[in-house]
Amino acid sequence: MRQWYAGIAALGVGIALAQVLWGSSTPSADESLSVLESSAVPDALEATAVARDLQSRRDHALMADDAAALAELTSDGSPARAADTALLREIRGSVAVLNTEVLGVDVVAPHTWEVYTVQQELQLSTGEVIGPLAQRCTRWELAPAPWRIESTAECMNNVSRR
Repeated sequence: MRQWYAGIAALGVGIALAQVLWGSSTPSADESLSVLESSAVPDALEATAVARDLQSRRDHALMADDAAALAELTSDGSPARAADTALLREIRGSVAVLNTEVLGVDVVAPHTWEVYTVQQELQLSTGEVIGPLAQRCTRWELAPAPWRIESTAECMNNVSRR
């Protein structure tokens, strides 16, 4: 029994740590991804719409155990794809509810964004609820047309957005 509780705790920590990898609200998937496909330098509002779409789709893919949907959000062979594949393998079937809110985005460069998020709720299939967690800032390196995550890292100056 003790190992079971340790496993559940490790799962919660794993998903919380995955926030470092990604950081939602839900605009239309096709709409927000296409907003920036031809834009050289997105503004913060455009980038936030794309980040919200990607994050929302990621939350849904993790809840549904949908490896194909999760893979659509990252580039082939990228560190982000490898991390998401490992995360899905680790949590498979154990996430009932996942809600990550994107608070905003700072555009550092056209394909480098600092994304501010907070995981509002994580409910495991056991009924255990984790969250809300503290706000995070994650630096996303992206590939455009359509937007996909290449890699992520914690922001250098992980400060609050609100």
